[in-house]
Parts: sequence; C-alpha cells; structure tokens
Amino acid sequence: METVTLDRQALPILHTSDAVVIGGSLAGRRRGACHDHGLYVAPRESRHVWGDAVLTLTDQLLQRCWPDAVTVAFSNNDIKGQISSDWMRCGLIPPHLEIEIPYRALLPGGLENILVVGKALSALRDALSAIRMQPDLENLGGVAGLAAAQTIRQGQTPRTIDVQALQTRLARLGVLPVQVLHRPLEPLHYTDAELEALVGALTADCPLRDYSDMELHEVYRGRLPLVDVCCAGPRAVPFLERALGRAAGARRVLLAQALAMVGSTAGVPVLVSAIQQQLSGDRLPERVAAVRLADKYAPDQAAMPDVVHLLYSLGLARDRRALPVWQRVVDLLETATEEDIWSQTRCIFHYVDAVCLGAEQLGDPAAVPILQRLHSYPPFRHKELRSGFQVDYLQERVAYLEVVIGRALARCGSPAGVVILINYLDDVRTLLAEHAHDHLVAVAGRDFGKHAAAWTHWLEMEGETLKPVPWSEPPDPMKAWGETILITPRDEPAVQRVRTYRYKQ
Repeated sequence: METVTLDRQALPILHTSDAVVIGGSLAGRRRGACHDHGLYVAPRESRHVWGDAVLTLTDQLLQRCWPDAVTVAFSNNDIKGQISSDWMRCGLIPPHLEIEIPYRALLPGGLENILVVGKALSALRDALSAIRMQPDLENLGGVAGLAAAQTIRQGQTPRTIDVQALQTRLARLGVLPVQVLHRPLEPLHYTDAELEALVGALTADCPLRDYSDMELHEVYRGRLPLVDVCCAGPRAVPFLERALGRAAGARRVLLAQALAMVGSTAGVPVLVSAIQQQLSGDRLPERVAAVRLADKYAPDQAAMPDVVHLLYSLGLARDRRALPVWQRVVDLLETATEEDIWSQTRCIFHYVDAVCLGAEQLGDPAAVPILQRLHSYPPFRHKELRSGFQVDYLQERVAYLEVVIGRALARCGSPAGVVILINYLDDVRTLLAEHAHDHLVAVAGRDFGKHAAAWTHWLEMEGETLKPVPWSEPPDPMKAWGETILITPRDEPAVQRVRTYRYKQ
C-alpha cells in the first residue's frame, strides 16, 4: 500500500491565548474509569453548526480540495458509537487521510461576525471523527484568531475578508502547505474509459475494512476505486451491470453492493443469495474479523459481521425481495439477550439496525409483521425511562433500538410504530426523546412538540388512514453526484493510479 510516515511532532501548532472549557453533564462522568475522559467532561462530539460549507465523509474519501482551505487535519477515522454513513455501513472503513478544512466550515449560515471552531465546526457526524484531534483543533482555533484579527484590521466581517491573504499568512507560519496557495484544481470527472478501468479495479481480494489497517502515523495517498465509481452516480450503472454479468464469487458480491449504492436493483439477487447462504445456520453469524481500535462494546468503529454489511447494502436497493431476508434475521434474533446487543462478537445491535434501516427505506406495509415480531422480543420492548437517572449507559443502546424499531414501523404506515415514538417523547434521555420527536414530525407532516397527549389525539384521528412515509434520503454517493468536487490535477491514467494500491496481507 502506498503510504508515507507523518511526523506529528514536526507540525507547527497555533495556540490560542485562553482555553474555555464548557461543562458537560452527569452523563459524561457516569462511565468512570472505563471512559478515557471520565475525570473531566470532554465528550468526543457535541452539536455542530450548519456552515457555508458542510464537511462530509464522502468529501474526505474523495480527497476533496477546497479553494479556501485553511488547515489540513490528519487522523485515523476514529468513529465511536453509532455510524450514520452508508460507506461504513457497507463495510468501507476509511484509511488515514489528510483532510482539508475550508474556511467556510467556520462560518455559521445566516449569522455574521461569528467564527465557530473545534468540535462544533460544520461537519456531519462521520466526518468529524478524523478531524477532531487536539493538534488539529488547536490549529483551527489559531486560524479563527488570525481571521478575527484580519477582520478587525480591515473593517470587514469574517465572511467578506480576503481569504487568500489569510491563507498566505497561514502558509508563512507553516500551518498550511505552501502549494495550496498556487495549485490548480480541476473537477473530479472520469471519462468512460477511466470509469471502465475503475470498475475493473474493484476486486474483492480483501474486505473493504482493510483500508483502515494502517499504523497511526501512516498516510494513505491513493484513490479509492469504489468511492470514485459510486460517486459517478447513474453513469456508473451500465459499467457495473456489465461487470456483474461477467464476475464471480466475492467480486460479484462487491459489484452488487456498488450497484445498490447508486440506486440500482440489478445486484439484489446476488445480495439476497449471499446473505441467505450466510444465514442458513441456526444462529446469526458472529464477528470474527479484527478491526483496529474497536471498543469492547458495540457499536463502535463499524465493527460488525460481514453479513451485516450486506444487509445494509441490500436495504439501500429499496427492493421487496429483501423481505424474506429480514424475516430470517428476525427469526434468528428470537433468542437474543440484552448482553448480545452490545457484544462485539454477536453484534446484535447492527443486525437490528440493518433490518430496520432497510425497512424504513422501503416503506412497505409488508414489513410491518416482521418488525412487530422483532418488537415482541423482551430485549427490544418497554425500555422507556421517564424519571430518575440511568447509570448504566449501555441501556441507552437497548432503548435506542426500540426507537429505531418504532421509527421503521411508523415509516411503513403502522400506528404501532407511532405509539412507540410517542412513548419516548418524555424520556429523560434527551437524545432519545429528540430523535422520537423528529421522526414523528417526519411521519405526520406536522408538529405537536413533545406533548404526548396531542400526538395521541392526532393518532386517534389519523391512525386508520396512516400512510407509509419511506425514508427518501439518497445514499451517500448519490448526494455527492452532480456536485462539483475539486481535486488536484491527475498526471496519470486512472487505471495506472488505482492499481498501485494493494491491501495488506
């Protein structure tokens, strides 16, 4: 694999004069000695602003370059807890990348004279995990300080300053690479011949998670063929379908996953067959593959059994042929215990989440009996908490799955799912209550706040006519398709570039 060694000690760091630590909640301390920040409340993630530019994991995987880049972050993709990226759900755990941060990500939309840095900058959840390390956040704070000083000197607002002048100063200080100042950038676009070559480079010699099998100071420099192919959107479909017709074995399954990522159902029979084969035993397959830095409790680092990645991929296709597969998974979940949910071996959390996510994307009432049976199992039922304080934070993961089941039922048109969501509106765990409320609003098309009685009355009036409301957001690569992604010019054909990468053995 083409990597270089990065000497973090040699990187200059801009220090701000004062560090203000905003206190957290009791929830940050209850983990005690088992949490690496238990003695001082410093969560890995908090709320984000929605800025003029929003960083995504797809940006990072495409190695997007920004004309207004002000710093370059680097880390492994240390995603903790639940993932929200289709890339990682389908098995692609990112390698260690250098990630440009644009100045616009510091500018909150609709507000003037404010710069937002640190963990609150404009980034989606799965994009934060590789850019939240201390040296990078300190550099970002220094960038904001210099931008603020420049704003005052020039009598302007942060949004109207000369960003090139800011970049020049950052480069002089050694925080921004000098080449950023004068480099040419070009849109990421492949010719048909290059796209054909990229599809040809999609081999399944090793699983996608092996991209992340790197030492902490290694930097990945190559392209990621799966990402480039899928972000070509509908253009990639005929190339993938032709390759699927000629492929065999694991490569055929990988091509079917790629087709699902771009909204094609052509690979559904391949995915169904591969999943059914792995579910032919009397027990759900367990995770056997090692994933670096995975915590002892699931979910973490997208560590899950390989078959679950296929389940997530199948859900993206939004095809009714997934129904028997989900039924089989739910049948095998009958003996699951609460401990199995957070077990990093059994990974029941991911099995439940994959079925529910697929069902809500399909939004078919035929999935309701499957989901109702799942909800009838004791580990996934009556986990609300309306008073007191929950010391055992793992119980939140169990309760979250009940909310997910309710969410899926509601989107398939079931009043029972709405009832589950209503029951969580006054849960003392605020994130669960907010999540339930957001999805009630999405299903109902109206908002009664967190007033359970009002929602119950609405359901009594509308329950008989409740219609499915499928989750309609496109997969991650389709969000990037059609957007102009700038990269540095390529000086060699795609087929040569992508084939230089080899998985670690």
